[in-house]
Amino acid sequence: LAVEETIKGLDINPISLQLAASGLTATNTKTGYRKMGLHLMPYAKQKNNEVKAGSLELLGQKDIVARNSELSIADDEINAKAAWQEETNDSQLEDVVSQIKNIKIVVINPPFTNRTKMAKKYPKDMQEKLLKRIDKLETILIQNDPELRGFWDKNSIRPLFVALADKILSQNNGILAMIKPTIALTDASGLQGRITLAKRYHVHTIVSSHSPKDVAMSTGGCAINESIVILHRKQAGDKKAD
Repeated sequence: LAVEETIKGLDINPISLQLAASGLTATNTKTGYRKMGLHLMPYAKQKNNEVKAGSLELLGQKDIVARNSELSIADDEINAKAAWQEETNDSQLEDVVSQIKNIKIVVINPPFTNRTKMAKKYPKDMQEKLLKRIDKLETILIQNDPELRGFWDKNSIRPLFVALADKILSQNNGILAMIKPTIALTDASGLQGRITLAKRYHVHTIVSSHSPKDVAMSTGGCAINESIVILHRKQAGDKKAD
């Protein structure tokens, strides 16, 4: 029941979803792949020639981030594929929204990638369109939540994923867990982001590895020293950060 009805997963890579499903069914062969809440998010050029930004498209959904009519980007009909359906059987992105809105626990490994290096396998014009799309979603987000204006690192899209996690997380005792470069816990450029998070969350746990041969929490040969950061959303009456 937990795997089929409680756990939800979003990714732009179908292989990642397949690996996740394999891991979730490792001890119970009765679990059905097609019953899982795993969704392949739209990314790069679509059939209608529009460009989409993967999970960040959720920032363009009114149920996630409210927006003014003048900022409408006509994206309430975006399609996200259920991971185990055929190519022609698309499910509306609103279905994804209904599954993840006000979720209790969000676990993310946001990309630590320079914006200029995004979508390198695509032609340059596609990269430029993708960056414009992300900028538009960011504009909507900041208008909805001006406090996040100082949160951004224009060289990275990582803060946008953290903001998305904040928007879909339950306001009632929600827990946010994320992989974060250890240097980002103390670097000067990330100060505003840490202040913003400190206003909204208590720090529950930080796990770091200082083994010279195993500094990363991610797989795939990552050479960056990483930490797992677990945050607990503040409630009314909790002490506010200075």
